[in-house]
Amino acid sequence: MFDFWIANHLSTSMMSIIGWGILIGAVCYIYRRQTEKPVIWKMAIVVYVGLFCFNFQFPIGASDTPLKIAILPLGVWILILVFGKKKERWKVYRPYAWLGFFWNYVFLITTLLISPLQNILYPPDKVETFLAEFDDPGILLIHPSGKQAELNNEVFIESLSSWELRKMDSRLWYDESFPEIDEEVLEEEEQMPFQTTERFPYILLGASPKWGSGYESTIYIESDGKGMLISTEKGQYYFRSTDSILKGRKD
Repeated sequence: MFDFWIANHLSTSMMSIIGWGILIGAVCYIYRRQTEKPVIWKMAIVVYVGLFCFNFQFPIGASDTPLKIAILPLGVWILILVFGKKKERWKVYRPYAWLGFFWNYVFLITTLLISPLQNILYPPDKVETFLAEFDDPGILLIHPSGKQAELNNEVFIESLSSWELRKMDSRLWYDESFPEIDEEVLEEEEQMPFQTTERFPYILLGASPKWGSGYESTIYIESDGKGMLISTEKGQYYFRSTDSILKGRKD
């Protein structure tokens, strides 16, 4: 199987249904074509045991995501030993054992398709993916360097379609947050505590992502009200707008 970030989203459910549908369809097809029918509950056990296998694992991608590929049919070997000399019965159940083993590849393929399907249904370059439902939205000041302000709900909601995904200069962000300190000034101020400047001093409240997207995100608002940093389990996305969504800022 393919181990990587999978939220509890619609894409996962769809691929799981497709995968199980392929397995059930294949079982029904084999069953109808057989002259001698297997016992249903025994057939189910054989398919399940057939899933057991040795995996070959190697990392792929920039995040070194582990990819596991079934290479040795351990379950099939176990079943061969269980059936022993009952060759006639083994002929009846053998297709189901191999079906269980090859279903590992069906599961692999459907799992690999989750990420592309997720990006199609819920594109991460659209802010509406992360902000689709609202329940009295507002902002909360979370850093002392920020100024008291309120969320302009009307501008905020109307401007959602105009927000664009941008690249953020992390180095510039760091330099702005931690400017160079003049040691002589610090000595003159009798070692007063140095106050950092936070680029995203507000957090957005009362907003939810699209249903089925599975995104659990924290949304930070930039000090000028024109930037938004959306932090999810998978990564961070920075959006910019031409209009400020803040009002009532007190300098």
